[in-house]
Amino acid sequence: MPSRSIKFEQKFTAQEAAVFFRKLADNIEKGDSEPLQEFNVHLDEFKKLKIGIKRQNELVEMKAKVTFSAVKEEDSSESQVPGKMKYGNLKKLMDKNFKAIGKSLEAGVLPDPAIVQGFFEESKQMITYPGYGDEFYESYIAACDEFKRRFAAGVFEAINEQYGVLKAMKKECHSRYK
Repeated sequence: MPSRSIKFEQKFTAQEAAVFFRKLADNIEKGDSEPLQEFNVHLDEFKKLKIGIKRQNELVEMKAKVTFSAVKEEDSSESQVPGKMKYGNLKKLMDKNFKAIGKSLEAGVLPDPAIVQGFFEESKQMITYPGYGDEFYESYIAACDEFKRRFAAGVFEAINEQYGVLKAMKKECHSRYK
């Protein structure tokens, strides 16, 4: 079964770090991730957990990479829905079209409307896959809608600015879900 990773970084006081690790130990023992939600860390059914800790004066900086199954059994049929692309294939297509939009903008010309339209159709499909950055989906689609609005208006600077917003959102999401 395929797996995926989430990366996160958090700074704790020494006392908060101790609480976190006690709750993590309880989580491993009991298989319940509820206690970790107060730290905004969700470890449901993780397969692997890598943690790096660095002490910085009064704080403890923790970086973690969590690897777990990407598709639960009940979700595995989702990529088999007629007309719905497998998630990995969709992401590759989106990346290709997003880069093409960026290259056009770098060259100082408006991107091909068919590529822009395709990218946004792919984006609508992408947000239907649960577990791949759900917390980003609403703001991402809002940013896509703003890009489409600016693209329809044809103001190059505004389009280029909104492309930068989308690029930053992509970077943020991919830094956690890659």
